[in-house]
Amino acid sequence: MSRTPWLQAALLMVHILPLAADGAAAQVPVFEDGFASGSDCAWSLALPSTAQAIGLGSTAGDTTDGSDGIDLSCQAGGAREKVYRFDAPVSALLNLSLMPQNAVNLGVAVRTSCAAADEVLCVDGNFAGGSEFGQVGIALGESYYLIVDGFFVGEQGPFLLELSICGDGVIQPPEVCDGVDLGGHSCLDLGFVGGDLLCQANCLAFDV
Repeated sequence: MSRTPWLQAALLMVHILPLAADGAAAQVPVFEDGFASGSDCAWSLALPSTAQAIGLGSTAGDTTDGSDGIDLSCQAGGAREKVYRFDAPVSALLNLSLMPQNAVNLGVAVRTSCAAADEVLCVDGNFAGGSEFGQVGIALGESYYLIVDGFFVGEQGPFLLELSICGDGVIQPPEVCDGVDLGGHSCLDLGFVGGDLLCQANCLAFDV
């Protein structure tokens, strides 16, 4: 007897994990989206996401071959996205810079899980290939999901995602200073005749 289309689809989407080595039951159903590796965050149930882990610095990606199962709160929805996992090395402020590599409208969000209710940052304020910047507090040892998505259906393409830490004492773009690291600048460089130059807590401007 032939299977109905919905049953065939369900059987293709559900993967049952084998028993654990100690014989304990470990048969947890995991729904997989079938798209590119690193993009199944939206459909994983009862298991940690297999989103691609990334660290500080630049990550090149392309939403063209991503999934389309997540909609960000600051976007219209329906576009393809890429999902990454970032494990916080310190408790500090995380800087995110997203630079589309063609004239498409991309944004980026940060969530503490794949759920929409756990979104702690969403930035998409520039259009036609404009860069986006955001900053969010992170806690040592916690995992965060970074989602690069298009504003609307058809908005997809290559991008660069840059991550840096404000508070580690090292200047990284887009920071202008970081703690006591002022990049060699002084009050004289800013037009003052003297005084002590400091860095603002967000690392994005000097405190005069």
